[in-house]
Amino acid sequence: MRASARRHPWVVRIPINGLPIMPHEVAWFEHALACLHDTGLTEARKASVVMLLAGYVRNLATTEADIEAAIRASRLSPGEWMSSYAGLLKRLTDGQRFPALNVFLAAGVFDAADDPDDEFVFGLDRILNGIEVLVTAGTGKAGVLAENEPGGLRFAQQACGGGVQVDSLQGHTPFPPPRVGGVVRGGHR
Repeated sequence: MRASARRHPWVVRIPINGLPIMPHEVAWFEHALACLHDTGLTEARKASVVMLLAGYVRNLATTEADIEAAIRASRLSPGEWMSSYAGLLKRLTDGQRFPALNVFLAAGVFDAADDPDDEFVFGLDRILNGIEVLVTAGTGKAGVLAENEPGGLRFAQQACGGGVQVDSLQGHTPFPPPRVGGVVRGGHR
């Protein structure tokens, strides 16, 4: 999903208008549910997990598309654009009024562009760690992982039969991309 959105950033601007019904959407949904088959989750929770992951990827792809458009419009390199943003924030904000932001800016976090894959993998791993905790809570197995452990990705690999890798999660997630308009929605509890 993410790689497709990076190749075609206009896709994230098309509204989602229903549940998966077209052949590719149904195949995408089937594959996602199959990855969760042996997790012990209820069918409703499986749908919730699919919606969570699809929503994360779509949201991050939208943010990345917006930032890339702003960088292109500025005619700066990503590093120059990020540095100029940091400089602008420093000039426009008062350290007394925004003390946390002041500390953040002083740390130099925005002084250079970072790899978007770092943000994607960080967030995805946190989500997968949480899903692992949900799954293991139902089985009695310990599942809480330290932040720097690749446990979320390990969990995804186990859930999908070992075929999930970081590259696949970035480009061809264990859930093939739905046709625009086909993301699972609903109050499954």
